[in-house]
Parts: sequence; C-alpha cells; structure tokens
Amino acid sequence: MNVLDILQTTLLDILYELRDSDLPLILGGGYGLYLKQHQVASSNVPLLLNAIPPPRATNDLDIFLRTELKLFALRDQVDEEPKG
Repeated sequence: MNVLDILQTTLLDILYELRDSDLPLILGGGYGLYLKQHQVASSNVPLLLNAIPPPRATNDLDIFLRTELKLFALRDQVDEEPKG
C-alpha cells in the first residue's frame, strides 16, 4: 500500500467517524492539492494553464476546523453553566 492509499483510507476513516456531526473539515496541504488537481484533471474543464503542475503529496493530512464553529460551541457551553 503506498502513501496516497494510506492517506485516502485515513481521510475516509475520519469522515466516517464524523458522519453524524455537522462539522465541516477543510483539507489543505499537499494531499488537499493532490485531490484538487485530480478533480480538475478529470473534469475536462478548460484551464488558464497549459498543463496542470505535477501533484505533490506529503505523508500527512492537514485538516483545519473553522474557528467560528469552536466559538459557537464555547459560547453555548458558557451559556449553559450555572451563574452564581
């Protein structure tokens, strides 16, 4: 199994575990670029570039959470705490 297969399996595992949550993930880094390039290459949409640069991927997943989601969760938690 190569690194790209492991990254795909890991990403799918994460998405499966979060399937019941309303938590959007942002995938960045080399693997995010790789997936975007793959999507663009398979879409046959005309590009401004003559050729798509060769994909690159590292051996990790760069996953980002939206900050406002954390703030809403924190605000809700603070609102629920007893005041006193």
